[in-house]
Amino acid sequence: MRVNSLDPSLVAGYKLEPYDLGTLFTEAEVDAINAAQWEGQAQWAASVPGAEVITVPDTTHYGQNQRPDAVVEAIRQAIARS
Repeated sequence: MRVNSLDPSLVAGYKLEPYDLGTLFTEAEVDAINAAQWEGQAQWAASVPGAEVITVPDTTHYGQNQRPDAVVEAIRQAIARS
C-alpha cells in the first residue's frame, strides 16, 4: 500500500502548535520495500513543528539496541537545539 497522505484521524483532528521541546524521529536503514513507510514517517515528521527524521545506518527496527551511540548522539543534538 502506498501512503499518499496521513490519515487525519492519526493527528486527532487538530494541527500541532509550535513548542520549545525538540522532537526526533528515527528510522531504520532498510531496503526499498519500506519506501511507503518512509514516506509516511516523513509526512508525520513534517506535521510536527521543529521535528526531523534521522536515518540510523546499519540498523533495523531496533536501532536503539543496534546503534545506541548514534541514537544517543541524535538525542544530544536535539537537546542542544532546544
